[in-house]
Amino acid sequence: MGLSIKILGCNGQCKSCYENSIRNSKDYRNLYDINAVIETLKTEMDKDTENSRNVPTLHGGEPLILGTKNVEQLLKVIYDKYQRTSIQTNGLLIDERYIELFTKYKTSVGISLDGDTSELNRGRWNLYNLSNQEIQEYTNLVLENISKCKKAGLSVSVITVLRKYNAAPSKLPELIRFLRRLHSEFGIAWVRTNEGIVFDEKQRKEEELTSSELGLAFVSLASICFSNPNLKWSPYRDVVDVLLGNKNVVCVLTECDVWHTTAEEPIDGFGGIGNCLKGGGARDGYQVLRTKEIGSERYEALKQIPMALGGCKGCRYWKVCKGGCPGAGKDNDWRNKTRFCSAWYSLFTYVERTLKGLIPGLYLASEGSESFKETFSGIINRNSYSDYSKLKKKVDEYIDRHGDSPHGDHTDYSGRIR
Repeated sequence: MGLSIKILGCNGQCKSCYENSIRNSKDYRNLYDINAVIETLKTEMDKDTENSRNVPTLHGGEPLILGTKNVEQLLKVIYDKYQRTSIQTNGLLIDERYIELFTKYKTSVGISLDGDTSELNRGRWNLYNLSNQEIQEYTNLVLENISKCKKAGLSVSVITVLRKYNAAPSKLPELIRFLRRLHSEFGIAWVRTNEGIVFDEKQRKEEELTSSELGLAFVSLASICFSNPNLKWSPYRDVVDVLLGNKNVVCVLTECDVWHTTAEEPIDGFGGIGNCLKGGGARDGYQVLRTKEIGSERYEALKQIPMALGGCKGCRYWKVCKGGCPGAGKDNDWRNKTRFCSAWYSLFTYVERTLKGLIPGLYLASEGSESFKETFSGIINRNSYSDYSKLKKKVDEYIDRHGDSPHGDHTDYSGRIR
Protein backbone atom coordinates (compact mmCIF):
# COMPACT_ATOMS: atom_id res chain seq x y z
CA MET A 1 0.00 0.00 0.00
CA GLY A 2 2.88 2.42 0.72
CA LEU A 3 2.02 5.91 1.98
CA SER A 4 -1.38 6.15 3.65
CA ILE A 5 -3.44 8.67 5.56
CA LYS A 6 -4.40 6.85 8.74
CA ILE A 7 -7.65 8.14 10.26
CA LEU A 8 -8.25 6.03 13.37
CA GLY A 9 -11.80 7.11 14.04
CA CYS A 10 -14.32 4.54 12.84
CA ASN A 11 -18.05 3.92 12.59
CA GLY A 12 -17.45 0.17 12.33
CA GLN A 13 -18.06 -2.37 15.06
CA CYS A 14 -15.31 -4.96 14.74
CA LYS A 15 -14.63 -6.37 18.19
CA SER A 16 -11.23 -7.77 17.21
CA CYS A 17 -9.85 -4.70 15.38
CA TYR A 18 -6.15 -4.27 16.11
CA GLU A 19 -6.65 -0.49 16.35
CA ASN A 20 -9.20 -0.67 19.19
CA SER A 21 -6.65 -0.29 21.98
CA ILE A 22 -5.61 3.11 20.60
CA ARG A 23 -9.06 4.13 19.45
CA ASN A 24 -10.59 3.45 22.86
CA SER A 25 -8.00 5.55 24.67
CA LYS A 26 -8.98 8.76 22.88
CA ASP A 27 -11.86 10.11 20.80
CA TYR A 28 -10.06 9.84 17.48
CA ARG A 29 -13.17 10.81 15.57
CA ASN A 30 -12.49 14.41 16.49
CA LEU A 31 -8.71 14.41 17.05
CA TYR A 32 -7.00 15.25 13.79
CA ASP A 33 -5.39 18.25 12.14
CA ILE A 34 -6.21 18.19 8.44
CA ASN A 35 -3.71 20.95 7.64
CA ALA A 36 -0.87 19.07 9.34
CA VAL A 37 -1.84 15.89 7.51
CA ILE A 38 -1.81 17.70 4.15
CA GLU A 39 1.56 19.33 4.88
CA THR A 40 3.16 15.97 5.68
CA LEU A 41 1.46 14.36 2.69
CA LYS A 42 2.92 16.97 0.34
CA THR A 43 6.37 16.62 1.90
CA GLU A 44 6.38 12.86 1.50
CA MET A 45 5.04 12.98 -2.05
CA ASP A 46 7.74 15.50 -3.02
CA LYS A 47 10.31 12.79 -2.24
CA ASP A 48 8.84 10.71 -5.07
CA THR A 49 10.59 12.62 -7.82
CA GLU A 50 9.88 9.99 -10.49
CA ASN A 51 6.29 9.24 -9.47
CA SER A 52 7.28 5.61 -8.93
CA ARG A 53 5.65 5.03 -5.56
CA ASN A 54 2.23 3.56 -5.01
CA VAL A 55 -0.52 6.17 -4.94
CA PRO A 56 -1.14 7.26 -1.31
CA THR A 57 -4.29 5.70 0.15
CA LEU A 58 -6.90 7.13 2.49
CA HIS A 59 -7.16 4.47 5.14
CA GLY A 60 -8.63 3.93 8.58
CA GLY A 61 -10.39 3.23 10.81
CA GLU A 62 -12.87 4.79 8.45
CA PRO A 63 -11.59 7.76 6.40
CA LEU A 64 -15.05 8.89 5.24
CA ILE A 65 -15.92 10.09 8.74
CA LEU A 66 -13.75 13.10 7.91
CA GLY A 67 -16.60 14.42 5.77
CA THR A 68 -16.68 15.37 2.10
CA LYS A 69 -14.79 18.66 2.50
CA ASN A 70 -11.74 17.12 4.18
CA VAL A 71 -11.82 14.02 2.01
CA GLU A 72 -11.83 16.17 -1.13
CA GLN A 73 -8.85 18.19 0.12
CA LEU A 74 -6.82 15.02 0.58
CA LEU A 75 -7.91 13.50 -2.73
CA LYS A 76 -7.07 16.72 -4.61
CA VAL A 77 -3.53 16.88 -3.19
CA ILE A 78 -2.88 13.29 -4.25
CA TYR A 79 -4.59 13.66 -7.64
CA ASP A 80 -2.58 16.76 -8.53
CA LYS A 81 0.59 14.64 -8.43
CA TYR A 82 -0.50 11.18 -9.55
CA GLN A 83 -3.68 11.86 -11.58
CA ARG A 84 -5.45 9.17 -9.60
CA THR A 85 -6.30 8.38 -5.97
CA SER A 86 -7.16 5.47 -3.68
CA ILE A 87 -9.27 4.79 -0.60
CA GLN A 88 -10.11 1.84 1.68
CA THR A 89 -13.52 2.08 3.36
CA ASN A 90 -16.17 -0.08 4.98
CA GLY A 91 -18.60 1.39 2.46
CA LEU A 92 -21.34 2.46 4.86
CA LEU A 93 -20.99 6.20 4.33
CA ILE A 94 -20.68 6.16 0.55
CA ASP A 95 -23.36 8.33 -1.05
CA GLU A 96 -23.82 10.31 -4.25
CA ARG A 97 -21.55 13.10 -3.01
CA TYR A 98 -18.66 10.70 -2.39
CA ILE A 99 -19.25 8.92 -5.69
CA GLU A 100 -18.97 12.28 -7.45
CA LEU A 101 -15.66 12.93 -5.66
CA PHE A 102 -14.35 9.45 -6.47
CA THR A 103 -15.25 9.95 -10.11
CA LYS A 104 -13.68 13.42 -10.23
CA TYR A 105 -10.39 12.25 -8.69
CA LYS A 106 -10.27 8.82 -10.38
CA THR A 107 -10.39 7.01 -7.06
CA SER A 108 -9.84 3.28 -6.77
CA VAL A 109 -12.28 2.20 -4.06
CA GLY A 110 -11.44 -0.68 -1.76
CA ILE A 111 -14.38 -2.04 0.24
CA SER A 112 -14.03 -4.10 3.43
CA LEU A 113 -16.68 -6.83 3.47
CA ASP A 114 -16.61 -10.44 4.70
CA GLY A 115 -19.76 -11.77 3.09
CA ASP A 116 -23.26 -11.00 1.85
CA THR A 117 -25.20 -12.54 4.73
CA SER A 118 -25.44 -11.65 8.40
CA GLU A 119 -23.62 -14.84 9.40
CA LEU A 120 -20.68 -14.39 7.04
CA ASN A 121 -20.33 -10.70 7.88
CA ARG A 122 -20.73 -10.99 11.65
CA GLY A 123 -17.07 -10.19 12.26
CA ARG A 124 -17.68 -6.67 10.93
CA TRP A 125 -20.59 -5.93 13.27
CA ASN A 126 -20.03 -7.83 16.50
CA LEU A 127 -18.97 -5.10 18.95
CA TYR A 128 -22.49 -4.33 20.18
CA ASN A 129 -24.01 -7.78 19.63
CA LEU A 130 -26.31 -6.62 16.87
CA SER A 131 -29.18 -8.82 15.75
CA ASN A 132 -28.97 -10.79 12.52
CA GLN A 133 -31.50 -8.43 10.97
CA GLU A 134 -29.43 -5.36 11.86
CA ILE A 135 -26.24 -6.94 10.49
CA GLN A 136 -28.05 -7.89 7.28
CA GLU A 137 -29.30 -4.31 6.85
CA TYR A 138 -25.73 -2.96 7.14
CA THR A 139 -24.48 -5.65 4.77
CA ASN A 140 -27.16 -4.90 2.19
CA LEU A 141 -26.31 -1.18 2.36
CA VAL A 142 -22.65 -1.89 1.59
CA LEU A 143 -23.61 -4.15 -1.32
CA GLU A 144 -25.88 -1.41 -2.69
CA ASN A 145 -23.05 1.10 -2.45
CA ILE A 146 -20.68 -1.29 -4.24
CA SER A 147 -23.24 -1.54 -7.03
CA LYS A 148 -23.53 2.25 -7.24
CA CYS A 149 -19.74 2.64 -7.45
CA LYS A 150 -19.52 0.08 -10.23
CA LYS A 151 -22.38 1.70 -12.17
CA ALA A 152 -20.49 4.99 -11.91
CA GLY A 153 -17.54 3.32 -13.63
CA LEU A 154 -15.28 3.27 -10.58
CA SER A 155 -12.59 0.67 -9.98
CA VAL A 156 -13.69 -1.39 -6.97
CA SER A 157 -11.88 -4.13 -5.05
CA VAL A 158 -12.76 -5.98 -1.85
CA ILE A 159 -10.85 -6.99 1.27
CA THR A 160 -12.32 -9.98 3.09
CA VAL A 161 -11.00 -11.10 6.47
CA LEU A 162 -11.05 -14.87 6.99
CA ARG A 163 -12.63 -15.68 10.37
CA LYS A 164 -14.61 -18.52 11.88
CA TYR A 165 -17.77 -16.66 10.93
CA ASN A 166 -17.10 -16.94 7.21
CA ALA A 167 -14.19 -19.35 6.62
CA ALA A 168 -14.59 -22.22 9.09
CA PRO A 169 -14.94 -25.53 7.20
CA SER A 170 -18.75 -25.47 7.42
CA LYS A 171 -18.86 -21.88 6.09
CA LEU A 172 -16.44 -22.23 3.18
CA PRO A 173 -19.08 -23.07 0.54
CA GLU A 174 -20.99 -19.91 1.43
CA LEU A 175 -17.81 -17.80 1.37
CA ILE A 176 -16.88 -19.16 -2.06
CA ARG A 177 -20.40 -18.43 -3.29
CA PHE A 178 -20.05 -14.82 -2.05
CA LEU A 179 -16.64 -14.27 -3.66
CA ARG A 180 -17.91 -15.70 -6.93
CA ARG A 181 -20.95 -13.43 -6.68
CA LEU A 182 -18.65 -10.42 -6.38
CA HIS A 183 -17.26 -11.32 -9.79
CA SER A 184 -20.38 -12.51 -11.59
CA GLU A 185 -22.83 -9.89 -10.30
CA PHE A 186 -20.65 -6.89 -9.47
CA GLY A 187 -17.73 -7.45 -11.84
CA ILE A 188 -15.13 -7.41 -9.04
CA ALA A 189 -12.08 -9.48 -9.90
CA TRP A 190 -9.64 -8.11 -7.32
CA VAL A 191 -10.22 -9.57 -3.85
CA ARG A 192 -7.74 -9.80 -1.00
CA THR A 193 -8.45 -12.39 1.67
CA ASN A 194 -6.57 -11.55 4.87
CA GLU A 195 -6.02 -13.92 7.75
CA GLY A 196 -8.03 -12.76 10.74
CA ILE A 197 -5.68 -11.88 13.64
CA VAL A 198 -7.22 -11.58 17.10
CA PHE A 199 -5.12 -10.30 19.99
CA ASP A 200 -7.62 -10.74 22.82
CA GLU A 201 -7.48 -14.33 24.10
CA LYS A 202 -11.21 -14.61 24.86
CA GLN A 203 -12.27 -13.20 21.51
CA ARG A 204 -9.73 -15.40 19.70
CA LYS A 205 -11.59 -18.62 20.57
CA GLU A 206 -14.77 -17.26 19.02
CA GLU A 207 -13.33 -15.63 15.93
CA GLU A 208 -9.80 -16.65 14.91
CA LEU A 209 -9.36 -19.67 12.64
CA THR A 210 -6.99 -22.39 13.72
CA SER A 211 -3.99 -22.89 11.49
CA SER A 212 -5.49 -26.08 10.03
CA GLU A 213 -8.81 -24.31 9.33
CA LEU A 214 -7.00 -21.43 7.65
CA GLY A 215 -4.94 -23.89 5.61
CA LEU A 216 -8.10 -25.54 4.33
CA ALA A 217 -9.56 -22.13 3.44
CA PHE A 218 -6.35 -21.06 1.67
CA VAL A 219 -6.09 -24.19 -0.48
CA SER A 220 -9.81 -24.20 -1.29
CA LEU A 221 -9.78 -20.55 -2.37
CA ALA A 222 -6.55 -21.02 -4.35
CA SER A 223 -8.10 -23.88 -6.31
CA ILE A 224 -11.11 -21.70 -7.22
CA CYS A 225 -8.91 -18.74 -8.11
CA PHE A 226 -6.66 -20.77 -10.42
CA SER A 227 -9.66 -22.20 -12.25
CA ASN A 228 -10.66 -18.79 -13.61
CA PRO A 229 -8.21 -16.44 -15.39
CA ASN A 230 -10.33 -13.44 -14.46
CA LEU A 231 -10.08 -13.92 -10.68
CA LYS A 232 -7.23 -11.86 -9.23
CA TRP A 233 -7.46 -13.06 -5.66
CA SER A 234 -4.72 -12.39 -3.15
CA PRO A 235 -2.62 -13.93 -1.64
CA TYR A 236 -3.05 -16.82 -4.12
CA ARG A 237 -1.75 -15.00 -7.19
CA ASP A 238 0.95 -13.49 -4.97
CA VAL A 239 2.17 -16.94 -3.93
CA VAL A 240 2.49 -17.87 -7.61
CA ASP A 241 4.43 -14.66 -8.20
CA VAL A 242 6.80 -15.05 -5.28
CA LEU A 243 7.55 -18.68 -6.14
CA LEU A 244 8.40 -17.52 -9.65
CA GLY A 245 10.82 -14.90 -8.36
CA ASN A 246 8.70 -11.75 -8.51
CA LYS A 247 9.23 -9.67 -5.36
CA ASN A 248 6.37 -7.25 -6.00
CA VAL A 249 3.93 -9.16 -3.81
CA VAL A 250 1.61 -8.67 -0.85
CA CYS A 251 3.42 -7.45 2.28
CA VAL A 252 2.93 -10.64 4.33
CA LEU A 253 5.36 -12.37 1.96
CA THR A 254 8.13 -9.85 2.56
CA GLU A 255 10.34 -8.79 5.46
CA CYS A 256 8.71 -6.24 7.76
CA ASP A 257 10.36 -4.27 10.54
CA VAL A 258 7.55 -3.29 12.92
CA TRP A 259 9.52 -0.18 13.92
CA HIS A 260 9.94 0.95 10.29
CA THR A 261 7.26 -0.64 8.13
CA THR A 262 7.81 -0.07 4.42
CA ALA A 263 4.66 -1.72 3.04
CA GLU A 264 2.67 0.92 4.89
CA GLU A 265 3.91 4.36 5.90
CA PRO A 266 0.90 5.88 7.66
CA ILE A 267 0.46 9.59 8.27
CA ASP A 268 -1.42 9.92 11.54
CA GLY A 269 -4.12 12.48 12.32
CA PHE A 270 -1.57 15.02 13.52
CA GLY A 271 0.79 14.75 10.59
CA GLY A 272 3.31 12.35 12.08
CA ILE A 273 4.77 9.34 10.25
CA GLY A 274 4.16 6.07 12.08
CA ASN A 275 4.06 2.35 11.34
CA CYS A 276 1.56 -0.30 10.33
CA LEU A 277 -0.45 -0.85 13.51
CA LYS A 278 -1.09 -4.47 12.60
CA GLY A 279 2.55 -5.28 13.23
CA GLY A 280 2.25 -5.37 16.99
CA GLY A 281 3.08 -1.88 18.19
CA ALA A 282 -0.39 -0.64 19.10
CA ARG A 283 -1.78 -3.12 21.59
CA ASP A 284 -0.98 -1.08 24.67
CA GLY A 285 -2.91 1.93 23.43
CA TYR A 286 0.08 3.76 21.96
CA GLN A 287 1.43 4.09 18.47
CA VAL A 288 5.10 3.09 18.22
CA LEU A 289 7.63 5.65 17.07
CA ARG A 290 9.21 5.19 13.67
CA THR A 291 12.92 4.51 13.56
CA LYS A 292 15.13 6.13 10.92
CA GLU A 293 16.56 2.85 9.65
CA ILE A 294 15.09 -0.56 8.84
CA GLY A 295 16.12 -3.44 11.08
CA SER A 296 16.28 -7.13 10.15
CA GLU A 297 16.69 -8.64 13.64
CA ARG A 298 13.53 -10.75 13.38
CA TYR A 299 14.69 -12.38 10.18
CA GLU A 300 18.27 -12.90 11.26
CA ALA A 301 16.95 -14.74 14.30
CA LEU A 302 14.20 -16.79 12.64
CA LYS A 303 16.45 -18.22 9.95
CA GLN A 304 18.85 -19.50 12.62
CA ILE A 305 16.30 -21.08 14.97
CA PRO A 306 15.31 -24.68 14.04
CA MET A 307 11.68 -25.29 13.14
CA ALA A 308 11.38 -27.71 16.05
CA LEU A 309 12.14 -24.79 18.39
CA GLY A 310 9.71 -22.39 16.75
CA GLY A 311 11.98 -20.87 14.12
CA CYS A 312 12.30 -21.19 10.35
CA LYS A 313 15.72 -22.80 9.88
CA GLY A 314 15.45 -25.60 7.35
CA CYS A 315 12.00 -24.62 6.03
CA ARG A 316 11.79 -25.13 2.27
CA TYR A 317 9.77 -21.93 1.90
CA TRP A 318 11.88 -19.59 4.04
CA LYS A 319 13.12 -17.60 1.05
CA VAL A 320 9.62 -16.78 -0.11
CA CYS A 321 7.71 -16.70 3.20
CA LYS A 322 10.05 -14.96 5.68
CA GLY A 323 8.06 -16.17 8.68
CA GLY A 324 4.81 -14.40 7.88
CA CYS A 325 3.30 -11.18 9.22
CA PRO A 326 4.80 -10.04 12.56
CA GLY A 327 1.30 -9.10 13.66
CA ALA A 328 0.37 -12.78 13.61
CA GLY A 329 3.45 -13.80 15.59
CA LYS A 330 2.97 -16.74 17.93
CA ASP A 331 1.95 -15.69 21.46
CA ASN A 332 1.23 -12.19 20.10
CA ASP A 333 4.98 -11.57 19.92
CA TRP A 334 6.07 -9.94 16.64
CA ARG A 335 9.53 -11.51 16.97
CA ASN A 336 8.09 -15.00 16.48
CA LYS A 337 7.04 -16.53 13.18
CA THR A 338 3.35 -16.49 12.31
CA ARG A 339 1.11 -18.76 14.35
CA PHE A 340 -0.48 -19.72 11.01
CA CYS A 341 2.74 -21.33 9.79
CA SER A 342 1.18 -24.64 8.79
CA ALA A 343 -1.59 -22.83 6.88
CA TRP A 344 0.92 -20.96 4.76
CA TYR A 345 2.97 -24.14 4.33
CA SER A 346 -0.14 -25.85 2.97
CA LEU A 347 -0.74 -23.02 0.51
CA PHE A 348 2.87 -22.94 -0.69
CA THR A 349 2.87 -26.71 -1.07
CA TYR A 350 -0.33 -26.69 -3.09
CA VAL A 351 0.84 -23.90 -5.41
CA GLU A 352 4.29 -25.46 -5.83
CA ARG A 353 2.82 -28.82 -6.83
CA THR A 354 0.35 -27.13 -9.15
CA LEU A 355 3.16 -25.27 -10.93
CA LYS A 356 5.47 -28.27 -11.13
CA GLY A 357 2.65 -30.51 -12.23
CA LEU A 358 2.03 -28.16 -15.14
CA ILE A 359 5.67 -27.47 -15.97
CA PRO A 360 7.89 -30.40 -14.90
CA GLY A 361 11.43 -29.37 -14.01
CA LEU A 362 10.40 -25.85 -13.04
CA TYR A 363 13.02 -24.26 -10.76
CA LEU A 364 11.33 -22.05 -8.16
CA ALA A 365 12.53 -19.15 -6.04
CA SER A 366 12.01 -21.29 -2.92
CA GLU A 367 14.77 -23.50 -4.28
CA GLY A 368 17.26 -20.71 -4.71
CA SER A 369 16.57 -18.90 -7.98
CA GLU A 370 16.81 -15.13 -7.69
CA SER A 371 14.76 -14.11 -10.69
CA PHE A 372 11.74 -15.20 -12.66
CA LYS A 373 13.80 -15.99 -15.75
CA GLU A 374 15.96 -18.44 -13.82
CA THR A 375 12.89 -20.48 -12.96
CA PHE A 376 12.36 -21.16 -16.65
CA SER A 377 15.94 -22.07 -17.52
CA GLY A 378 15.83 -24.86 -20.11
CA ILE A 379 12.03 -24.89 -20.22
CA ILE A 380 10.98 -21.80 -22.14
CA ASN A 381 13.10 -20.11 -24.80
CA ARG A 382 14.28 -16.88 -23.18
CA ASN A 383 14.69 -15.28 -26.59
CA SER A 384 10.95 -15.59 -27.08
CA TYR A 385 10.02 -14.17 -23.65
CA SER A 386 12.22 -11.24 -22.78
CA ASP A 387 10.54 -9.92 -19.68
CA TYR A 388 8.74 -11.04 -16.54
CA SER A 389 5.25 -10.01 -17.62
CA LYS A 390 5.29 -12.23 -20.71
CA LEU A 391 6.64 -15.20 -18.79
CA LYS A 392 4.13 -14.66 -16.01
CA LYS A 393 1.30 -14.56 -18.54
CA LYS A 394 2.45 -17.92 -19.92
CA VAL A 395 2.34 -19.50 -16.46
CA ASP A 396 -1.06 -17.97 -15.71
CA GLU A 397 -2.39 -19.52 -18.91
CA TYR A 398 -1.23 -22.93 -17.71
CA ILE A 399 -2.72 -22.44 -14.25
CA ASP A 400 -6.03 -21.11 -15.51
CA ARG A 401 -6.36 -23.99 -17.97
CA HIS A 402 -5.59 -26.63 -15.39
CA GLY A 403 -6.95 -25.18 -12.15
CA ASP A 404 -7.90 -28.49 -10.50
CA SER A 405 -9.09 -28.79 -6.93
CA PRO A 406 -6.59 -30.23 -4.43
CA HIS A 407 -6.53 -34.04 -4.29
CA GLY A 408 -6.64 -35.69 -0.87
CA ASP A 409 -4.12 -38.36 -1.83
CA HIS A 410 -1.39 -35.72 -2.16
CA THR A 411 -1.44 -33.68 1.07
CA ASP A 412 -3.32 -33.08 4.24
CA TYR A 413 -4.09 -29.52 5.34
CA SER A 414 -0.71 -29.05 7.01
CA GLY A 415 1.02 -29.64 3.69
CA ARG A 416 2.67 -32.91 4.72
CA ILE A 417 2.93 -35.83 2.30
CA ARG A 418 0.55 -38.57 3.31
